[in-house]
Amino acid sequence: MRTESLAGLAFVLLWSTGYLAAEFALRGSGAFTLAVLRFAGSGAIVGLWLLCWRRPAAAAFSELKHAAIGGVLLQAGFFGFTYA
Repeated sequence: MRTESLAGLAFVLLWSTGYLAAEFALRGSGAFTLAVLRFAGSGAIVGLWLLCWRRPAAAAFSELKHAAIGGVLLQAGFFGFTYA
């Protein structure tokens, strides 16, 4: 299989198991703590993937800032309130 196919499969497996693992994780932490940890972990994985397999894309700081704000709002809004 190609690397992209394996990465896509890993993404789907990790994403779908997040809902199952949330029930167990919420027994030991708060909803927004879990959302922040999940966001940080997924950001680290994506960052490492980009560093290892692709040339860095030239992006303006404002574009990165907007993407980061959108990601934080998505994680806090969707997953935080879903977990709560």
